[in-house]
Amino acid sequence: MFVHVETRNGRAKFQYTISTPYSTSADAIDPNLPTVLWFHPFAFPYVFHPQFSDPLLRQFNLVAFSFRAHGETEGDILPECYGVPEATEDALAFMDAVNLPECHFVAMDYGSSIALRIAMSHPNRVISLFIISQTCIEEPRETLEGHQQLYDTWVASLPSPTEVDEERAMEAGFGFAQLMFSNKMSSLGRTMFNIVHPMAQKNWGTMDCRTFVSRT
Repeated sequence: MFVHVETRNGRAKFQYTISTPYSTSADAIDPNLPTVLWFHPFAFPYVFHPQFSDPLLRQFNLVAFSFRAHGETEGDILPECYGVPEATEDALAFMDAVNLPECHFVAMDYGSSIALRIAMSHPNRVISLFIISQTCIEEPRETLEGHQQLYDTWVASLPSPTEVDEERAMEAGFGFAQLMFSNKMSSLGRTMFNIVHPMAQKNWGTMDCRTFVSRT
């Protein structure tokens, strides 16, 4: 499903899924049940969706959404200085647009920074916070070098607005998938890569790539 929001970052049509004990794709949450809101990692917006089939988790409202420039979320061109503060503002606008109450947050990687910022600035929106593979304020040098290498490879795959170097794009995408799955690519990891890589190519054109990816 999609919901339209508008913030100072521009207009966006956020893709999202609501799952309840009675429906895998519901129009709204069950107000009598707690709600778990998922904040996905960079580049992999669907990493949490397999958990929606877990009968234990499906005792609650499960809500997942794709950040700007991820998945099938669409919107205006990203502002030049789009980063965690701006993504946090958008996440709060999404919560308001779909009428979410205070939630249990589950966040991974890039999503952890957004979830933590909401918890600090709007604690009334958060019941609990569960963080997986969080991003660090100061990352180890070797990690930064790896991220920079992936970024440089992706940028090199877009020599102009009308050209794509498919070999370099695949190299960058597969490298990030290896980073995401600790270099142990399972069948699930390969499937997710096959889904998100074409979306990344669509979402991260020359301009969006340089504004968003470089600030994560």
